[in-house]
Amino acid sequence: MKQKHYIALAVILASIAISGAKRKTALKLDYRQKASWHYSLHYRSDCVIVDKDSTSKIRTSVFCALEASPKGKGDRLTFTVDSVSVESQFYNDEKQKSIAEKLDGGSFGVALIDGCPVVDTLTTFSVSEISEWDMVIQFAKLLPDIPVGPVRKGIKWERSGVFPLMTNIGKVDCEVYRAYRLDSLSSDGQRAHISWRFRYAALTRGVPKSQMMKRVPVSGKGRGRAAFDIKGKFLLRALVQFKTPVANYGDTQVHWLETTSLEYLPEPADTSGSENPGEKK
Repeated sequence: MKQKHYIALAVILASIAISGAKRKTALKLDYRQKASWHYSLHYRSDCVIVDKDSTSKIRTSVFCALEASPKGKGDRLTFTVDSVSVESQFYNDEKQKSIAEKLDGGSFGVALIDGCPVVDTLTTFSVSEISEWDMVIQFAKLLPDIPVGPVRKGIKWERSGVFPLMTNIGKVDCEVYRAYRLDSLSSDGQRAHISWRFRYAALTRGVPKSQMMKRVPVSGKGRGRAAFDIKGKFLLRALVQFKTPVANYGDTQVHWLETTSLEYLPEPADTSGSENPGEKK
C-alpha cells in the first residue's frame, strides 16, 4: 500500500514539475501606470594595469538615485538624477565632489512603446573627467529586451543591432549583441528572472595612452541578470558585469572590469521590491 502511495506522490510531483516547465507568462513593462518611479543606480569600475611584473587597480564608483516620470502622451520616460556620490582613485576629494555636482540634477529620456522603455538615443550624458563613462550607456546596458508573446522557463531569444554612439571624440558605430534566457518563474507567477550574455563594441582609434588610462570601457563582453514584477509590469532590479579586451601599450597592459546595478526603490506602502536580491522563487 505504501508503495502505491509513493508512486502516486511521485506522479503528482512530476506532473507539477512538467506543468511548471510548460507554464507560460507574458513579460511586459508598463511605466505609464504611475506618475513617478524611483530607482538607485550603482556603477563601479576597476582599471587593471599590468606593467611588467606588477599589477595595480584604479577604482571608480558612482552612485545615484533616479526618478523616472512618464511625459507627453505617455510616449517618453524622463529620468532625473539625484543624490550623486563619486569615489575615484583617479582624483582628489575636491575633484570627486565637482564631478558629482555636474551629474546631480541632470536628466535623460527614453522612449515608451506601449509603456515599455526603449533606448532610442545614445546621446551622451557624461562629464569630461570620467571620459567615456555615460549615464545613458549604463542604463542601456541594464535595460533588457523583452520578447514578444508569452514565454516559459528555459526559453531563449537574441537581439542585435548597430547604433550610432556619440562620444567626446565624435560619433562612432556601436554594435550590440545579446543572448537572453528566462531562468525561472516564481510559483505564484509574480516574479520572473532572466539572464543574458552580451557583446558591446565601439571603435575608438587614435586614443593616446594617457587618455586611455582614464577611459571607462566602450567595448568588450559581459553578463547580465534581471528580475521582473510580472503583475506590476516593472523592472525590480538588474545587474551587468562587463570586461574589456586587454589593450597593449608597450610593456603595459590595460583592461577594465565594470559592474552596474539598478534597484527599484519601493514607496513606504509598496512591498513589491522587498524580495531578497539573491532570492529566486
